[in-house]
Amino acid sequence: MPITEIASSGTTGVSLDLIGSRSDGLSQADFLQMLIAQLTNQDPLSPMEGTEFTAQLAQLSSLEELQKMSGYLDGSLQANLLLATSINNSMATTLIGKTIRAESDTIELGESGDTDIHFTLGSAATEVTVDIVDEDGEVVRTLSTSNLPTGENSMLWDGRDDAGNRVGAGTYTVRVTAKDAEGTSVSAIPFVEGRVTGVLYRDGVAILTVGSREFALGDIIAVLDEDPE
Repeated sequence: MPITEIASSGTTGVSLDLIGSRSDGLSQADFLQMLIAQLTNQDPLSPMEGTEFTAQLAQLSSLEELQKMSGYLDGSLQANLLLATSINNSMATTLIGKTIRAESDTIELGESGDTDIHFTLGSAATEVTVDIVDEDGEVVRTLSTSNLPTGENSMLWDGRDDAGNRVGAGTYTVRVTAKDAEGTSVSAIPFVEGRVTGVLYRDGVAILTVGSREFALGDIIAVLDEDPE
C-alpha cells in the first residue's frame, strides 16, 4: 500500500534549533540528541543505512572514551604539577647556606668598593667587552680585556664611570660581547654568585634570597659549598 504522508510527533523529537544553539564543543549529550533527531526526522522511504548507523554509534563510543581519557590526563597532570612543586619547595630549603650561581645580567654596586662581573664563554675569546648600563639605559662604563679561555671568567669593576667618577649605588645591567681570533661572535652568558640566605614562597613557588636579591630555582646553574668571598 503506498504511503502518502507520515508526520513525526512533536513530543518524541528533539529540536535541532536547540542543538544548534550550543556554543561549546560537541559533548556526548549533544551527540545523542543529534542522533535521536536524525532517527526521528528521517525519511521513511529512505531510512538510514545500517552501516551509517553503525558508524555513528562507533563515533559515539569513541567520543565517550576520549572524554574519559581527557579527564584522566587532566587529573594526572595536576597531580604531577603538585608533586613537582612540593619537591622543589622542599629542595629549596636545603640550599640555605649554600653558594649558588644564577644566570643574571644585573649586578649590585654598593656605596663603596668594587664588584665582580662574572660570565661564561662558549669558547676561547681574543676580545671581550663589557658595557655597564644604568637604570636609564645609559652606558656608564665600558671594560675591555683579551685572550680569555672557554668557561667561567670575571672582570672587576671599580664602581666608576668612564670619566673616573664614582657612580651611585644600585642595580646595573651588564652586556657582554666576545669575539674569537677570526672575528666570530662567541656566546657570553653573565651570572652572579652568592650565598643563599633564605627562601620565600610566592603563589606556592619557592624564591631564593641571596642578600638583597631574589632568584627562582630555574635561574640556578650551579650549587657550590665554597664561600664566594
